[in-house]
Amino acid sequence: MSAPPVPLDALNAVSTQLQVSDGAGGWVTIAKVLDISGPGLTANVEDVTARDSPGGWTQKLPTTLEAGDVTFDIFWIPDEPTHATTGEAGLVADLVARTKRTYRVVWPQERETWEFDAYVTGFVPSAPIQGALRASVTLSLDGAPAFAPLEEENGNGGS
Repeated sequence: MSAPPVPLDALNAVSTQLQVSDGAGGWVTIAKVLDISGPGLTANVEDVTARDSPGGWTQKLPTTLEAGDVTFDIFWIPDEPTHATTGEAGLVADLVARTKRTYRVVWPQERETWEFDAYVTGFVPSAPIQGALRASVTLSLDGAPAFAPLEEENGNGGS
């Protein structure tokens, strides 16, 4: 008799959300988000190889940490409040005003959040002849992200 198949441990990413703080303790989900990449965490390294390094191999010393960028695509709806060019919290308005906001990625099945401060540093609209209006957005992180299990909000485990 053969063994039963091993269950796949991968998580379906479709429920991942990108949210922005409303400044009053709540979170607003950015509308119509498609693919999300990042933040890309890296450690900068200093080459500390010296003439007496063992065996002539290079040696490295991790120095500062960098959180990088979050990039994502949206179906762009110009009058959607989270996308708007005017108002207090739209992506384009924040880019033009150079506004730093607090964002978070809520990972699948509301297991964990990565919260970070960032600036909108890129917004590239696209209008294909056969397709929907879209935009590619870049958030550049400022400082360290915070990694945490998602806290219960209103008793439902998330926004």
